[in-house]
Amino acid sequence: MAAAVWARVRPAVGIALTAVDTVAVVYVMRGAFKRRHLLAEARRHLAYALRGHLHQPGLDEQIVQTVVDGYTRPAG
Repeated sequence: MAAAVWARVRPAVGIALTAVDTVAVVYVMRGAFKRRHLLAEARRHLAYALRGHLHQPGLDEQIVQTVVDGYTRPAG
């Protein structure tokens, strides 16, 4: 019983791993990028990873904020 509950409650997406994947894809594809590019890639990643399942509202923004805070630096 407990295993079934944890299977439903456990988040399907790890924010830190998704942030790393998001910034890697955007950096390789664009080099220089803006927040909107990260947000679009985070949404693509969620759509692929969750394949139509619902996720918590704002998860895409959490991923982008993790990228901005931990894996990027301002240009110029």
